Amino acid sequence: YADAVKESFMRQYVLPREEEKPHLRVSSLGKPAVIQALTLLGYEKTGDLSTKSRHIFHTGDVFEAYVVAYMKFMDWSVQRQQEEVVFDGVLGHIDGVLNIPGVGSCVLEFKTMSQFYFSEFTKAPNDDRGYITQLAIYPHCLNLPAVWCVVNKGTHEVRLIQPDQEDLDA
Repeated sequence: YADAVKESFMRQYVLPREEEKPHLRVSSLGKPAVIQALTLLGYEKTGDLSTKSRHIFHTGDVFEAYVVAYMKFMDWSVQRQQEEVVFDGVLGHIDGVLNIPGVGSCVLEFKTMSQFYFSEFTKAPNDDRGYITQLAIYPHCLNLPAVWCVVNKGTHEVRLIQPDQEDLDA
C-alpha cells in the first residue's frame, strides 16, 4: 500500500508528464462523439494538469491501493492490475481482475464519486461519465464478468456494484 501511494504521489506531483499524441482511450468511449472527434483532432486540453486534477487522480490511486491491500486480508486477490486491453484499436487499462475463492474471477473497476453522484449511481448506474461503456468493453475483451468498486468521497462508504448485463450489452 505504501509503495503504491508513493508511486502515485511521484507520478502525479513530482515527475514531469510526457506529452502524448491525442488519442482515444477506452475510458473515454462513453463520452459524446463530438468530444471524441475533437480529441482526435487535437482539441484536447494539453500541458500541465491543474493541482485539482492531480489531486483527483491521486485520490483515486490511493483508494485503489487501499482496497487492493484490504482485499488481501479477506483472502481475495487483485491481479493483472493496469493490464492493457485493446478494443477496435482503442487502448485501455483495467484496474484489475478480482479473484474470490469459491466464486471466481471478475474485472474490477475502481471509481471515486461525489456524494451526489454516488447516491445516484449506486441506485441506478448510468453512462453519464462513460462508466457503463468502459465496463462493457473490459469484460468483453477478457471474457470475464465485471464489477465496480465505488467510494463516496464525502462519507467514505464503499460498495461493490454488479452492472446489469442489459446495460452492458446496450
